[in-house]
Amino acid sequence: MVKLEIVDVDVGDDYTEILCRDEAGYYYKFSTDPSKGKLLSLLVNDVYLPSNTIYELFINLVGAFNAYIHSIIIIDGYKDQAVVNIATGNEIQSIPISISDALILALLSNTDIYIKKQACLLEFENLEQYVWYRLLKELDLC
Repeated sequence: MVKLEIVDVDVGDDYTEILCRDEAGYYYKFSTDPSKGKLLSLLVNDVYLPSNTIYELFINLVGAFNAYIHSIIIIDGYKDQAVVNIATGNEIQSIPISISDALILALLSNTDIYIKKQACLLEFENLEQYVWYRLLKELDLC
């Protein structure tokens, strides 16, 4: 796994793209709806004011049980799967969540974000169905 940081949030009328960079300088892009994108943009630009959103309530609930959000791990970028690791003493529990919700929780709780190296890679068996791959193969570039 490699550590990620959010570097930019591009919010449009009907889309939001979240740009992240890992420690090696590679970039990852995730999409979400504009309402979550606006919240992410406020958090990334440090202009968010606490307002008792569901995310803040979740963080407070976790804290009420003497636990904290240990880390966020992006499992699969194509299936929009991530987990929130909750630490209680010496034990860590994982809760499945969408990537955009996980990124919001990470920013609100100042938690590290990690990604599995395989999370955004295409499976080799499925490569043949992608137009760009067929084009590269036809041009003898791969």
